[in-house]
Formats: sequence, structure tokens, C-alpha cells
Amino acid sequence: MKATTIKLEGDLLKYLNRHKPRKESLSSFVRQVLEGYLEEQRAITAAKDYNNFLQKNPEEEEWLEEWGNADLSEAPKTAKKKGQK
Repeated sequence: MKATTIKLEGDLLKYLNRHKPRKESLSSFVRQVLEGYLEEQRAITAAKDYNNFLQKNPEEEEWLEEWGNADLSEAPKTAKKKGQK
């Protein structure tokens, strides 16, 4: 695995050191912050993609609304198989 060194200095370094947990290394903290940011960006992209999908497939949006309003307080009724009473 390739490793990269990034130089942090000045106010940014002071800010990171003030906000990281005392027992956590700066490298670990920066890695965690970056992973959180990237996960947030993936979620934003996924939400935009899903909204585009719903715009192109209005029947899916209708089904989703119906599903969201379903009464979940009772078990769904199931069809009986042939030969069962």
C-alpha cells in the first residue's frame, strides 16, 4: 500500500490538535475526518442519483409512498397454497 505524507501547519494544525481526542494520534484523527467526509459525499451522490431515478420512474415514487403509509401494526395476509385449508 502506498503511503503519502501531507504537511499540515499553522492554524490548521493548531485547530486539528485542539479538536482531536487526547489519546488519538493526529494521523489517525485526520484519516477518520477524511473518511467521514468521503462517506458524506458518497451519501450525497447516492441521494441525488436516487432522486433522479424517482423523477424518471414516477411509479416507483408512488409505490414508495404507498409502502411508507402501510399499516405495520398487523402481519400481512398471505395467500394459502393449493391443498391447504
